[in-house]
Amino acid sequence: GFRQRAFAGASHWIARLLLIVILVELGLSVPGAILGSIGASLVELAIGRFYVRPSLFHRTAFPVRQLWEYAAPLFLFAVSLRLYDRLDLLVLKVLGGSAEQVGIYGAAQNLTLVCGIFALSFSPLLLSALSRMLRRGDMRSAREMGQQAMRVVIGLLPFAGMTAGAALEIVALIFGPIFLPAAPLLAFLIFGALALVMISVATTILTAAGKPGWTFALAGPLVPLAIA
Repeated sequence: GFRQRAFAGASHWIARLLLIVILVELGLSVPGAILGSIGASLVELAIGRFYVRPSLFHRTAFPVRQLWEYAAPLFLFAVSLRLYDRLDLLVLKVLGGSAEQVGIYGAAQNLTLVCGIFALSFSPLLLSALSRMLRRGDMRSAREMGQQAMRVVIGLLPFAGMTAGAALEIVALIFGPIFLPAAPLLAFLIFGALALVMISVATTILTAAGKPGWTFALAGPLVPLAIA
């Protein structure tokens, strides 16, 4: 169910953060970050396979076209958001940033993963609740829940502010003094990560409302606008 999906998603982000920190501390630098991301995906795959064990070669009567009407735009949305999330790191490298600068920026970016963990844990539960309400025809309750979900994200702004204010201490505690140049970056990136949480909540509401195409319309322009 949605609880298991939320657990798998949260496990991915927690494993990613821990693996990257451990491998970087072991001296693997950029390869360590890459291996950490791959390892986190394997952790999520293992957890998902534990909960759901479908036959790989079994035929199903479920209409594939109906599945693709949802899957295609949501896939494009996920790709667009992923590209946008990593575009800054790619541009830094293309513009001649050194490996040290890329590592410092990546460290600051990884400290914002708590926002991604929250989004991946919160969005499936929101989708489940909204879908159930809309299936019952309870539009008023669904609308109120969507509004409350957005208010929850706005309510996280003070915590983002505290993170920005304590960026030096947070970076020193997690990565050590050598990564202190990442602190000013963290102070800005935490607010960008929170904005992505709001996008995640908004697209969850659109998906529950039966408008998956709007999710790509929302996230698709982000990459070309950022490049421009």
